[in-house]
Amino acid sequence: MKEHHIRLTSSEIGGLWANYISDSLFICVYRYFLAKVEDKETQAILKHALDLSYQHVKVITNIFKEEGHAIPQVVIS
Repeated sequence: MKEHHIRLTSSEIGGLWANYISDSLFICVYRYFLAKVEDKETQAILKHALDLSYQHVKVITNIFKEEGHAIPQVVIS
């Protein structure tokens, strides 16, 4: 049986794009906060949030690659 692939709608692509951009921003913010934070509990929360943002960017990148869409170009340093 042939598998049918339903393409993403423009609103889905837009939502993914917005999430990619915002998670890229949060990566920079969380990294800055982690460089300054002194409280160990807060540090653990920030590390978890940073890991989630990296995971989101990776998942969205894979979705865009599978769909043949451009991947947003952001600088995470």
